[in-house]
Amino acid sequence: MISSLCRSVLILLLAVGVAHPVFAADKKELKQLKKDFAKALSEENEEAAISVFTRLGEIGDEDAREELYNLGFGYATTPTLYAAAVSTLSSFEGMLEFLDERYGKVDNKGDFRERVFLADITAKVPGDDAIVSLTAYLADNSPFVTGAAVEHLANSMSRAAIEPLIELLKELSKKPKDVLYHQVRDGLWKLTGQDFDIIDDWMAWWEPNRATFDPKSSEHEGKTGVERKRRGDDPEFWGVPVESKNIVFVIDTSGTMRFIEKDDIPGLGEVSGGSDTGGDQTKKAEIKPGSPEERLALFWSRISMAKRELARVVQRLDNKTLYRIVRFDTNVIPETKTPKPATPGSKSKSLKWIEDIKIKGNTATLDALLEAFSDPRCNTIYFLSDGVPSKDGKNDDPTRPILDKVFAENRFRKIKIHTFGFDPAPETPNRGPSGGLIESNKWLAELAESTGGKFTLMKVDPRRTPDKPDGDLK
Repeated sequence: MISSLCRSVLILLLAVGVAHPVFAADKKELKQLKKDFAKALSEENEEAAISVFTRLGEIGDEDAREELYNLGFGYATTPTLYAAAVSTLSSFEGMLEFLDERYGKVDNKGDFRERVFLADITAKVPGDDAIVSLTAYLADNSPFVTGAAVEHLANSMSRAAIEPLIELLKELSKKPKDVLYHQVRDGLWKLTGQDFDIIDDWMAWWEPNRATFDPKSSEHEGKTGVERKRRGDDPEFWGVPVESKNIVFVIDTSGTMRFIEKDDIPGLGEVSGGSDTGGDQTKKAEIKPGSPEERLALFWSRISMAKRELARVVQRLDNKTLYRIVRFDTNVIPETKTPKPATPGSKSKSLKWIEDIKIKGNTATLDALLEAFSDPRCNTIYFLSDGVPSKDGKNDDPTRPILDKVFAENRFRKIKIHTFGFDPAPETPNRGPSGGLIESNKWLAELAESTGGKFTLMKVDPRRTPDKPDGDLK
């Protein structure tokens, strides 16, 4: 489906007198193609929109290239359309020279989004010259542009990408280590199978390998997909390192977050998934108020698990980190409108805010994600939920339009969204049906995968108790 946001630009697309002047191509055909593209967007017909891109590629001259560049940058807001625009543009004759010249004009100036678009196209141009061109983006002043180039260089599996990434790592090592630093190390791991903490060790390894090392060889581990081992003292959120210095935590506080995850508490009545309002889904528990069983049940409620982990990670953030916390149910409630530094005072206020969180309502997933993206500096999102999107609590919201909207917001930022869902576990008399969590986790995994993030299943750890919330963990 094509994002509904595209409709707002149809008038501009249909106003055919505003485009760049056409000389070599047939002027009437280019006008008609613009009309065809606008019509395809209005009808949410991706196949017809892509056929316009294909025809512009077949025309192949400078004017067709300019039209396709403008359409792709401005209006290719779904994954399929964007991939088609980038792929078709990369096939134009002389495209690399055009891209290099264009980047030279916008280098470190104005909106970073066009520079990311240029990097994405450059990465699709075949040949080693494109790898060399991409290395220029490593010096860009926007971490979003640099990050895009790092990802493309890592995926190129080209020897020519290794030394520029080592040099970038050298510069990043002198600054507070944010996502980009770890992204470069991940890229070098993928290319080389090596991971060193000290730049001198990188150079000592690279010098004898510079002329002959082949990243495509099966002799090293970097291309196996095994994750690089994390070192250092970064805090973790359910086992996922919090490496960002510009982060947003998004926590579901809808009605179903009251359900209990631990299934062997004596006296606990049946608890089952279902609508966010809960209703008759939960049988009255037989646990006595104030009893150890009640404490244990409250300890392992979904909302307690979420609040406990969120408080733990906030306490460990260093003062160089900017962060926001957003909770959502039927409504979206951010703790603060703008990011704040993780100073002792800020963290103390956040801990009190987390403690006071109450649960109610439904699951306005899209609204929560849009709130997270509203922070222009954010480069990582941690998203925890126990339900499929359902703002009205009666009908599930289609997830494909949500993914398309996320892509539209994220295509030039490439923010990773790490998602967290609850363990459905085998059905038991205490746990009840697990279908709701299974569907929810499927959706959360898809959301994470679409952004390059990681999905994590949150499970009960019997070593943790109300008296020992960290258990006997070392």
